[in-house]
Amino acid sequence: MFMARYHKRNWVTRKQDLEALVNLILIDTQPFNVVEDVGFRAFVALLDPNYVVPTRQAIKAMVEARYVQERNTAIAEMQKVAAVSLTSDMWMSINMDAYLAARQLVGYFRTSTLAKEKLVLVQKQLGRPTLKLLQEVETHWNSTFHMLQCLVDLREPVGAALASLNTEITTLTSAEFTTISGCLSLQSSFNDATIELSEEKKAATREAPHAPIYEHHVIGNATGP
Repeated sequence: MFMARYHKRNWVTRKQDLEALVNLILIDTQPFNVVEDVGFRAFVALLDPNYVVPTRQAIKAMVEARYVQERNTAIAEMQKVAAVSLTSDMWMSINMDAYLAARQLVGYFRTSTLAKEKLVLVQKQLGRPTLKLLQEVETHWNSTFHMLQCLVDLREPVGAALASLNTEITTLTSAEFTTISGCLSLQSSFNDATIELSEEKKAATREAPHAPIYEHHVIGNATGP
């Protein structure tokens, strides 16, 4: 009886069916091959024995088309925006172990003369450029990004230097480095945007003093001697 009412009402079109299926894939983060699952096909067949389930390749193409559509919509909306404010908080984990360990490690190499010298020596022995670890600045969010990026880049020489130093400070674990690398990957776009906006601001500041001179020159020529 239910199936008879379902066919009689015909309350969704084929296009709406496909859009709903794409939504299911996206909202529930389902793999494309869910349409090939026996249970899924049996469920669809129960609702409508005549319904043809799209192939995995077809679903993939529809999801990609939806992505392009949503991306273009977002770009169009962003083009209408006069200004953008970016706020980021990288360290919302409960214990912040990776961040705190990294900060302690960098602080040790920044304050210990012996540790600094050992790090330089190890880098030379490895045939690498001699770089210093960077300390974050509270008023600049991306200084934390640069501190962690530098620590990841110097992971090998830092570990080797610590091994030869008489200190209780230890290098980060592989899991902590993995956590930091993941955060850096997520934050890299924001760092690039911060740098670009900063450069634009500097350029505008450099050009600003010339404006009054140009204005005076134009007005002077217009009004005559």
